Amino acid sequence: MPRNCTGAATSTEGGCGGRLHGSMIAEIENRLRHSLPSGLFEHVVATARAAAHLAEKCGTDPVAVTVAALLHDCCRHLPDDRLLNLAEEFCIVVNDVERDKPVLLHGAVGAEVARTEFRVSDGRVLDAIRYHTTGRSGMSPVEQVVYLADKLGPEKGGVPLRLEGADDLGAALLACVNQSLRRCIRDGLPIHPRSVEMRNWLLGARAGRERQGGRSLPQEG
Repeated sequence: MPRNCTGAATSTEGGCGGRLHGSMIAEIENRLRHSLPSGLFEHVVATARAAAHLAEKCGTDPVAVTVAALLHDCCRHLPDDRLLNLAEEFCIVVNDVERDKPVLLHGAVGAEVARTEFRVSDGRVLDAIRYHTTGRSGMSPVEQVVYLADKLGPEKGGVPLRLEGADDLGAALLACVNQSLRRCIRDGLPIHPRSVEMRNWLLGARAGRERQGGRSLPQEG
């Protein structure tokens, strides 16, 4: 059921009436198996596996990233008119870029579907679903891991960790957003302002890490 327009839930508790727990993962996966096209279901499962691996690598909550990764494309298969209608029902503010390319709304709409239909209330998970396509400045560790895991598959170009080497996940995030922006420019597509803001934030974080001589995920801001 659509929410009112006062804002989405941001608590740290989630689905099935309590805190996030591992049993949710099998339940969500089973529901998605019956609701998503087979190719999309295979993608979200692969993304969840990649996200769990990255979470272990960088010390991020593995249950939160797995739940978010499973649900990140729960509305990706919906047609443009349905995404626009749901955005209106959920009181999601739609900018000009999203109205021109409604597929960009599948993350924001998906976050509301995760909240209302899958009863996920963990704000970290909802934000990771909401921003997994465009990214944004000040992404949390869960958002960063899910964004990166979504881009690891061969159908997305597979840039991150193979090409960036080391364990520099910040560089992998920057490589992902750079590739996305280059693709938009090459294909004559509009660029979402949040993606530009993400890149500028990552560049600033990289400069700060270089001054300190360290490598890590950029800090949430």
